[in-house]
Amino acid sequence: MQCSTARPVHPRYLVLEGPKGVGKTTLIERLQRHFAATGERVAWIAPTRAPLQPHPLEQALAAQLEQSTDDALRERFFALRSELAAAATDWSAPLILGDRSLLTSYVTRLRNFASPAAAIAHVDAMEPSIPLPATVFYLDAPIETLLARVAHRGARPNCVDEQAERILRAREDYQLLRRSGTALGLPAIAWHTVEAGGTADDTFDRVVTLLQQARPNRLHPSLSSVA
Repeated sequence: MQCSTARPVHPRYLVLEGPKGVGKTTLIERLQRHFAATGERVAWIAPTRAPLQPHPLEQALAAQLEQSTDDALRERFFALRSELAAAATDWSAPLILGDRSLLTSYVTRLRNFASPAAAIAHVDAMEPSIPLPATVFYLDAPIETLLARVAHRGARPNCVDEQAERILRAREDYQLLRRSGTALGLPAIAWHTVEAGGTADDTFDRVVTLLQQARPNRLHPSLSSVA
């Protein structure tokens, strides 16, 4: 079953995705330092993270989640974060780099509905403002490495996404989106797998090389029609 979606792809929007424990946060911090040193204008967006400017409703929901595992509350919380991130992002920048994206929400919800298409339609309704990325750098590592990294940083209360079963499920669901996204009604997205099971330096070098090769005007054919 195909969902009907008018969700646009932003041709200058490139994102890092991957399961918990893949080293994404460390990589993003290094990329931010890298681009700051080059002086290049880059907009950054992290739709699952707390907004840079405190927001009263987001803070109130965060406080409630510390004492609750209610899934509807959790969904509302992250949908709000997504909307706040979209509103705060400079979408006119020549390059927009994302720490996660709408795809994370799809993966999180994919098995909560009768079909993947229904899950995608639901997420689109909850998070209407953020576009889809043109390009995904999908970081992955052996499951043993992911679990060891999660265990090393310590358990976080109510973080079900860091459980082994959820990490395995997330990996499968990312591959479903990659393999069958267009069949589910999503626009074409370029995916690049990055082996992130080695050192942080190795992962950083791989991603920087891909970014150099995959600048927006070379990655996505629709860029030529976007100012």
